[in-house]
Amino acid sequence: MKTVSIFILLAVFMSGSYTFSWAGNKQMVEKTVEELDELNKEAVQQIPDLPENGKVDIKARVTYEKKKPVFNIYYKKTAEKDGSINFNDQQQKTPSQNEETIKNDQQDN
Repeated sequence: MKTVSIFILLAVFMSGSYTFSWAGNKQMVEKTVEELDELNKEAVQQIPDLPENGKVDIKARVTYEKKKPVFNIYYKKTAEKDGSINFNDQQQKTPSQNEETIKNDQQDN
């Protein structure tokens, strides 16, 4: 009986310490997601010739100068919806893609 009560106390202690270790992580993750979202928006604004209706994939290195991000974009892929296909009398747009790898001295492979 003594062993069972010790096991129960140990289980309660471990479950309590487990929940305390996760306290506050949700707020940190949400803050990081917001920061990354802002960086993404700033990086996309640096790209010339953005498609009006489409998708953009980029790869960039971010450095900071005077507490402001500087984007070194070394890969850009865009897909613009410009064609259409008929499926059962319903038209759907198809993307056309443009892929560009930007070469520069700071690119690491």
